[in-house]
Amino acid sequence: MKWLLVFDLDGTLIDSRADLAGAVNRVRKEFGVAPLSLERVTSFIGDGIAKLVERSFADVEVDGDVVLERYRVVYGEQSVNHTLLYPGVREGLERLVKAGMRCAVLTNKPGAVSRAILEKLELMDCLRGVVGAEDGFALKPSPAGLISLMNRMGVEPEHCWMVGDHHTDLLAGEAAGVRTAFAAYGFGTTGGAKPTAHFASFSDGVEYFLRT
Repeated sequence: MKWLLVFDLDGTLIDSRADLAGAVNRVRKEFGVAPLSLERVTSFIGDGIAKLVERSFADVEVDGDVVLERYRVVYGEQSVNHTLLYPGVREGLERLVKAGMRCAVLTNKPGAVSRAILEKLELMDCLRGVVGAEDGFALKPSPAGLISLMNRMGVEPEHCWMVGDHHTDLLAGEAAGVRTAFAAYGFGTTGGAKPTAHFASFSDGVEYFLRT
């Protein structure tokens, strides 16, 4: 089957924890408060940048809008300092595209910084589309961005998969009527959602799609 494969970004294609946490702690330092652990910041990821900042500064009496704007600037400056592709991502996407599948990204991270990261990591050539926050669609678990990608490419739900490491990815896929796959190697949880498939690694997912 020549699937449309829509991937989440953080925790699915890239391990961005160090840069996300680094930006949080740089801003916390600017406001004179102690840093948070990598594990704690990681637990805040998945619902978009505004929620990440809100959760990361819940213990600080500051203007939320000011902190959010400062975080945007800081993260934009260091978004690929330590961010890495998960093993097998580049090679896997190339194999999927060569097999005739269409690949895209749907993320709750702002679209502009997401595209910049994907450019720097040399993945854009493998992708038919990248939809993120501030691109005109409600954040996942809303299916709006996913439905837009399917409509743009003329793909019916039965020919599409949503792949991600967070329950918002799985819920968006369910709401759009597509198959879902949980990236168990990432840093999110299913949150009780019931994905069609579980992948222990990105390469496992590639092999699954190539034989399905």
